[in-house]
Amino acid sequence: MFPCFCPESSFSPFFYFKFNILFNDSKYYCKCRSMEVLKVLEDTLVPNIEKIISGGEKSEGNTPPPEALVFYLKMAGDYYRYLSEIVVKEGYDKKAEEKYKKGTSLAEEHLLATHPIRLGLALNFSVCYYEILKNPQAACDMAKKAFDAAISKLDTLDEASYKDSTLIMQLLRDNLTLWTSSAEKETEETTNATETEMAAEQ
Repeated sequence: MFPCFCPESSFSPFFYFKFNILFNDSKYYCKCRSMEVLKVLEDTLVPNIEKIISGGEKSEGNTPPPEALVFYLKMAGDYYRYLSEIVVKEGYDKKAEEKYKKGTSLAEEHLLATHPIRLGLALNFSVCYYEILKNPQAACDMAKKAFDAAISKLDTLDEASYKDSTLIMQLLRDNLTLWTSSAEKETEETTNATETEMAAEQ
């Protein structure tokens, strides 16, 4: 543990006690900061944009309301995903999935398949499926769907978003390749183990 700066001979009960305090404090700080951001998103930013979209208020600024709402929903999903990694048993994983799903539905309706925000949402949602919700198939399906939709519309990309969009597409493809190969390896290992058991029983 930390061999580069804390050799084994220096370990002591006091060190472990101090490390645990610092670790728990950092988790508490991250949770508090995440909750602060989520409060602003859910109490102010998201409701305000939803009012604009529904026609209740006039839009201010240059960002189209649907694009802004997708961005805020993605951000809320991200922060709930971070919280689910810190505090496992408080349902933050389902909250993350809920925000990502709502953002995805809106993005598919209003944003181009090559839009960086839509692609970034798909990337983060697929990671959430894989790492947090433990659903590799859903993660692969989402990453493939987003990548295939974007690659078919690549000629619609403007110069301003080309770099961001293609970078996210590359990340989607890299994740998909990694997850697919991992699934194939697990299937192969399971098959080999089953064949070994059957041979042993004969």
